[in-house]
Amino acid sequence: MLFLGAGASAAFGIHDVSGISAVAKEMMRSKGYETLLERIHSTLLAPVSGERYYVNEQDIDIEVILSILDLMTNPDTIFDNLGVSTHYLYTLAQHTASTFAGRIPSREQYTAIRSLIENEIVQSCNQCNFFQANKFYSRLFTLEGSVTPTYLNAQNECPCIMPFKHVVTTNYDLVLERYDKDRVSPAKHFLRRGLTRGGYCWDEPYLNLEDSEFDLSKIEYLKLHGSIDWWIRFRDNNVVSRESPFSLFGETYLRRQMIYPVYDKHISEDPFSYLFNYFLKILKYHEVYVVVGFSFRDPSINNAFRDALSRRSEIRMIVVNRNSEGVRNRLGIFPNDKLDVIQIPFGEGELINELEGILNKLPRGWR
Repeated sequence: MLFLGAGASAAFGIHDVSGISAVAKEMMRSKGYETLLERIHSTLLAPVSGERYYVNEQDIDIEVILSILDLMTNPDTIFDNLGVSTHYLYTLAQHTASTFAGRIPSREQYTAIRSLIENEIVQSCNQCNFFQANKFYSRLFTLEGSVTPTYLNAQNECPCIMPFKHVVTTNYDLVLERYDKDRVSPAKHFLRRGLTRGGYCWDEPYLNLEDSEFDLSKIEYLKLHGSIDWWIRFRDNNVVSRESPFSLFGETYLRRQMIYPVYDKHISEDPFSYLFNYFLKILKYHEVYVVVGFSFRDPSINNAFRDALSRRSEIRMIVVNRNSEGVRNRLGIFPNDKLDVIQIPFGEGELINELEGILNKLPRGWR
């Protein structure tokens, strides 16, 4: 399985979390929230019981900030999702907030901030260097064909299935969609998992949550957090795939279907619960996970990887991350003897050769 985090798309000019964070923080400062940002930073950077969870300001990115603002502006919903302990912590926080002289956004203002961030994400996704991305992915999927008969799991056995039969991503962009559309020989046919053509020829593909069977004739592409071209259609609340919300047939589209970059991702709600459960099914099918540019800060995904690595002796994971020192502590939850780490940036040609060599050897560990 090939798992793509934000670092994979950053290789082709799309903002990763740090890039979006820089733009979002500057936008918030321009709207009068500079004092609030300073309070968030100073609070989170303070040591607790002599230890620091956040080491520097770069760790406090837009995911952290939006999570805090979400709680501040919509506590009742957060309580329903996370329980009484959050209510207790929120009450304690209110005592310190009462002395805060800075500006705190209302729920409407927070929603407007999220909308601006979404626009920045979409704009960044559309500025991708698709030519460079297509060239690299052509090499990567050509590699897949050559290693399928030889690559090894953690038990020194060849699984004899295509290692990239499934591609899973937390990204919103259309890099692989464009690669599939503009593909060169040898062709790779992608199926965007869950999307089904509607009953009429003019209908957009819609997300069919009843479809749970593998299509072994194609590479399945699962987008865990939604996509910039997924829209909620007003007439039936279906999630449909289209490039813009403007329709020649008079359709109305409410909003994009994306999980925003916040910690409290609602994977218990459809369509994301369906997508996540399908991800768990993919983990069971494969024995080798190649994880690219992922920060390992999503507890649900981390736990899924950890459980698979711990329970099945044959599973191994190859992490491709040029900032591997930045995720060192987070990798500590995984069995070291099943890990390999490649620090060559995704998108560079030498990564292909390095990945081929590692796939054909037993895991060497990292720590």
